[in-house]
Amino acid sequence: MKYNKKNSHLMFLSILLLLLLACVSCGGGDEAADGDSEVADGDGEVADGDGEVADGDTDVDVEQGSEVASKFFMGYSEVEVTPDDGICLGGYGFGPMRRKEGVHDPLMAQVAFFMNDIKQAYVIVSIDNVGYAYEFDDWGPGVKILRETAAEKLAGKIAIDPQAITIASSHSHYSTDLTGFWQETGTGPDKEMLAEHVEMISEAIVEAYESAQEIKLYFGETAMDPDYAMRDRLDPKDLDSEPCCGNEMDPTVSLIQAQDLEGNPLVTIANYANHPTTCPWESKLTSADYIYGFREEMMKKTGAPAMFLQGFEAAVHAGPKMIELGPLDNFDTAYAFGAVFADNVEAGLATLTENTSYEIMHKWTNFNSIVGPESQLVFMLENFDMPKRSITEVTGEDGETLYQLDGIEVSWHKFGDAEFALYPGEGTPPTSLFYRSKMVSPYKFLISLANDSAGYFIEQYDLDNDPTGRLVDYELTMGIGYNGGPDARAAMDSLNWYDGAWQEEEAAE
Repeated sequence: MKYNKKNSHLMFLSILLLLLLACVSCGGGDEAADGDSEVADGDGEVADGDGEVADGDTDVDVEQGSEVASKFFMGYSEVEVTPDDGICLGGYGFGPMRRKEGVHDPLMAQVAFFMNDIKQAYVIVSIDNVGYAYEFDDWGPGVKILRETAAEKLAGKIAIDPQAITIASSHSHYSTDLTGFWQETGTGPDKEMLAEHVEMISEAIVEAYESAQEIKLYFGETAMDPDYAMRDRLDPKDLDSEPCCGNEMDPTVSLIQAQDLEGNPLVTIANYANHPTTCPWESKLTSADYIYGFREEMMKKTGAPAMFLQGFEAAVHAGPKMIELGPLDNFDTAYAFGAVFADNVEAGLATLTENTSYEIMHKWTNFNSIVGPESQLVFMLENFDMPKRSITEVTGEDGETLYQLDGIEVSWHKFGDAEFALYPGEGTPPTSLFYRSKMVSPYKFLISLANDSAGYFIEQYDLDNDPTGRLVDYELTMGIGYNGGPDARAAMDSLNWYDGAWQEEEAAE
């Protein structure tokens, strides 16, 4: 989520006004969250809090008589997911401020289906949207149903845990709202559209599996010039004002390239943290923002598709060097930055190293978190009956009504020579750097808005290192609140992968 750049630094009364306007437009607090009480077992079901976590490489994934993987296979597919006109776009303000009126560039869902020769698999889906909710209760299907549907359609072909399928949102602010945050009062995303997304994307996953071929897999790493990004400023209109948090960022660009056995690129995947918010904020045209330019330019450079995975980009937006490319709020500037990013990725391809290991592992857990009174979610729930995601009313120690976000997922994945840490919303750069420091594999991927979109996850050290007060005034309110960051960290702590701990499990098998 992001503040409206034309009405910057929203205060509570401004937000209230926007909410009231949204109503008539087109038509607790101190309790500790239950962060380590529920952990997924190997079948993907919620287990009791016995400390066990899920391993995606269960026995059902292994062919009879096979033990050690020695090859990788990959299939790619894509499907356009541009919504019909009239569908709400997300990213600015509250409520249905922008309904789609046309297309600048199509919104895509891209699938890379990786598996080894003992049928362990990792599926990466990159989708152009502002965010995708894990579960909508009885409103409609979200990420949970999408992954389960894909796993069911693959049954008989390959046994795969739904949690081995990553649904990664790009967070373009000119794309479909699949969170329910930018809808008409008391409603959620269009139910027919939600069902269509499940069908289209699950079919694309099956298509990717069926097109799989043996590959050579390569990993690489480069970095963007840090001046292409900047942490949010106290006064977003003043480019010389102080950025929050000392402008600490993670400019790393982590790369994957799959090639056929003749060395021809099949797909390039780039993971980088920077908000796609360069197009006109008021636009009612769909766009993947700079990611569109990146994909177009990478196709020219490699002759193959490119996919984008959003990094931990909480409060990370355009920096002074991006502004040199042209005015912000401009489609041409967005494409120009995408081209610069593609040039950077192309240069990083020189660092590619062929993969040397072929195991695939998955660990995940679901946790619940109490929404703090500082979060705008409480105001929206109590006054506008939205968003429609899975939220439970619970009673606090003093008898007050509290709201609990249910089924929030964090996960870790070992894929060949790389490790992946996934967050269900917008993690901060220091959090990214922390998890990066805990990985022992040579290549490291940090993916935000993965399998959910629960807003910003702010931790105490973020607040302690923000003399501007920007995070407290805005980012902290646009998520779960004070509990979100610590609860997500506690859940990730429980997975037992830090500093190569997963190697002990691997050796024991």
